[in-house]
Amino acid sequence: MNDWIPLIVAVIAAATAVSGYLLNNSINRRIEKARYYAEALNAVEKYGALPYIFKRRHDSSIETRAELARVLTDIQAALRFYQGWLELDSPTVGAAYNSLVAKMRQKSSDYRKEALSSPPTKEDKDIEITPYDYNARAEQDHCIAVMRQELRFFKRPFRNLQKLPSDSDVGLLRRAGQAG
Repeated sequence: MNDWIPLIVAVIAAATAVSGYLLNNSINRRIEKARYYAEALNAVEKYGALPYIFKRRHDSSIETRAELARVLTDIQAALRFYQGWLELDSPTVGAAYNSLVAKMRQKSSDYRKEALSSPPTKEDKDIEITPYDYNARAEQDHCIAVMRQELRFFKRPFRNLQKLPSDSDVGLLRRAGQAG
């Protein structure tokens, strides 16, 4: 019987080490995923801020227009990146994020055009701008709730099988996300 004690101790030590490694790895994955979710939401916020950036431009020179076009392109590329990444990571989170982006795009183009049609800022008082209302609070709240659900430590097994968007739903979300 005493011959088994070292083996039992070694097995317990190995099991403890493996479980600690797996737990730590799981925690690190959650932290990284949370950071990506925050960055994805930040991309949406930057997209919503574009009309403010456009309206606060200091002139209408070719250089300024080129810089605004570059900023717009960079932000739209970030949105497309996070849309694809979130769809791959979790179809549920991807659908919620796509819905939020689609809602923002509904009004963004009009807001940007309105901002560019106004004269460039000349004085400090021109920097204060009436807020643009995207009316996307419900989509944002839903997206955050779905992200939080995905980040839960103890999740239901087969969570991604709960209600996956159909192929037609995904197609509609992609088309809606490409407008604007």
